Amino acid sequence: IELAAAWVEMLSLKEIADEVAQNLDFLETESHDAPDRHRSVRAVFDHSWQLLTPDERITFTRIAVFRGRFTRQAGQTVTGAGLRQLMALVNKSLLKRDPDSGVYQVHEILRQYAEQKLASSGEDSEIRAAHSDFYLNMLASFRKEFQSIRQLEAMREVEADIENLRVALMWACRNNRPNALLTAIHTLGIYFDMRAQYTEGLAMLEPAIVELRKHPTSPNRDAALASLCLWASIMTGYYRQRERAANFLSEAVDLLDDASSPADVLALRDFSRGYFDLLLDDPVEARTHFANAYNRYLSLGSIWDASHCLLNWGSAFYYRTDNHTTGFEHAREKVEQALTLVESTGDMYMRAHVLTSLGQLAAAQRNYDSAKQLYQRAQDLHRQVGNLFGLGSALMNMTTWGIILGLYDSSRTYIHENLSIQRERGNALGVAWALLVLSRLEFGAGEFSSARAHAAEALSMAERANIIEYINAALFAVGRAAWALGEYKASRGAYLKAYERANDLNRH
Repeated sequence: IELAAAWVEMLSLKEIADEVAQNLDFLETESHDAPDRHRSVRAVFDHSWQLLTPDERITFTRIAVFRGRFTRQAGQTVTGAGLRQLMALVNKSLLKRDPDSGVYQVHEILRQYAEQKLASSGEDSEIRAAHSDFYLNMLASFRKEFQSIRQLEAMREVEADIENLRVALMWACRNNRPNALLTAIHTLGIYFDMRAQYTEGLAMLEPAIVELRKHPTSPNRDAALASLCLWASIMTGYYRQRERAANFLSEAVDLLDDASSPADVLALRDFSRGYFDLLLDDPVEARTHFANAYNRYLSLGSIWDASHCLLNWGSAFYYRTDNHTTGFEHAREKVEQALTLVESTGDMYMRAHVLTSLGQLAAAQRNYDSAKQLYQRAQDLHRQVGNLFGLGSALMNMTTWGIILGLYDSSRTYIHENLSIQRERGNALGVAWALLVLSRLEFGAGEFSSARAHAAEALSMAERANIIEYINAALFAVGRAAWALGEYKASRGAYLKAYERANDLNRH
């Protein structure tokens, strides 16, 4: 406390706390009155180090590879320590242990000190390899649990260890360990998909891709790199970043060979092709890719992935299709088949998405009571799973249902909750669409100024994200609200821009 107090005149308390958390050498004094072991944080740690036994020093040094927390199993497997050594470090205040969960935690400054000891120990690479292998193997073991009744528990465990997993992934990519990567990447992609954390997923995957690209080509390295690229394509595709999604997909396709690449990676390739076509290109073409992926996953016994293919295969019969290519009965057949598969696993995430799709099909065929019931069931499941993307989608569907039936107050409640979720997630795409729907509701209620303001905000977000369909919809909404306010010049300008953009889109 005395060391920190010396900085109060120069830094805020938060700035001091941030420096303390990140810089081992930040706190020190030039006072000659202080005992040597109290002159700096490093001196305090040096004194504590001298009091450790040789075994305790080894254990303390090795825990530097962990980020924040670790379980007893992780600690013993990675460091080779026994329970006695771990408890000795707890008793000497170098580790904390939660008595309820049994989870250990190491303070970041202590970890930095231990990391410096590890770097000079001669076993840095060995311990980091053990850490990477442990967490990637743990991730791989969760693949079946993500698709079972233990789904929620498994997701919480991954969430709690996400920083350890980030370090494990990067170390494996930096050191070209594709075998460990191959068993883990798909589970990691599923996790981010289930949580709709696409921004966070890309933040982890893209640096890993950069590192793995640096190594010479080999069958396993290429397969692992392709898996990373395919998931990056899916995540950028969700944000309608067409060029980035296409580049990741193209790189992955070039890395794979139908005759020799792992079957599950080929299945993911086919799914990714379908997903790209569904969202960004030709939904009719997507059907073939989803069919191929479904057959591959089914032959591998991966029921969850097979149902995921069926769900999207069904969507390709009504999403972004025209009157000639829409097929509601084909869509229902695929989605109901997906429901049958997923109900055999105990999975809630996929079941919620399937119910949403069935609700959309019911609404499209004017069976609104059935649609509402299906949307409500999906909404409840998404809340249980903690899938904010899915919950937002369900709320948007409930909003649309309310608008169709003239239940505008209910629709406003749903859209405001959805808008809050999308803002909280930082999802520009979701925020823009929610604002457009809110603008439509306000326009219908004669609240033209609010309708214009929300449409203008949606336009700004859509332009930053460069989503053409959303830009055009927002321009139309701005023009409509401006017309209602008597601002005819502004209205004409917005409509003209929308018309010009639509023509450009048609020409391409």
